[in-house]
Amino acid sequence: MGKNFASREVCNLIIEDASTGKPVLHCDYANTTSMEMTSESVFAYGGWNRPKRVAFNGQREATFTVETQMRSFELYSLITGAEIESNATFVKREVLTGAASTGALTTTLTPVAGSVFVFADGDDCGEALGVTVSGKNITNASGSSGLVAGNKYIVYYNTEYTEKVQRLNLTSTTFPKDVKIYGETYMKTEDGELLPYKLLIYKASPQANITLDNSNEGDPTSLTIVFDVTSDGDNNMMDLIMFEDEDEKNY
Repeated sequence: MGKNFASREVCNLIIEDASTGKPVLHCDYANTTSMEMTSESVFAYGGWNRPKRVAFNGQREATFTVETQMRSFELYSLITGAEIESNATFVKREVLTGAASTGALTTTLTPVAGSVFVFADGDDCGEALGVTVSGKNITNASGSSGLVAGNKYIVYYNTEYTEKVQRLNLTSTTFPKDVKIYGETYMKTEDGELLPYKLLIYKASPQANITLDNSNEGDPTSLTIVFDVTSDGDNNMMDLIMFEDEDEKNY
């Protein structure tokens, strides 16, 4: 084709498990995608003033970096290597009013056994009151009169979720798998043509480094994922592909 072109668009990505070929993530929401390749150069020197005479290149290395403000649990799973689970346990805090005559409290969700702590309103996380728990019902423990009808109480308890929830369990032995990355965008030529441009990374490993920021000011927080690119069994690292046919695109 022999045309000059320029780029001003991010790559959409399809990422596969390198060992099975199964797609694990479709990412069409990144802000930037970038490839960096380096190698080490050493030289043979000789003669007066020690000029460089022969160059040797080796230790080729490459990284592929994705920066995104959008994210998903599938992306988190890719970075961490943790499987997405459909259950979770988490603490819940409620302000409840003692029932008429008994002062009994009824929680919204079912507490995990042994996880309930009740505090008087105004003494949050202070002295826990003596209570008895049965299901969602909280009553005064034997010999205790801490719960009074009409008074407000702060209740903490753990509860289990088994529906409409996703969880990643990160452990000291959880690490990401090798992946194969397909990226595609378009290049614009000097005469205004849009040519599909594709990037194929044969084998890459997400760096197990992740920073999850939360802030209440400024721009939405960003997440940066760096992949270490390695060669496959045939020494392939990546392909750069350009199509003249504009129909050869998925975007």
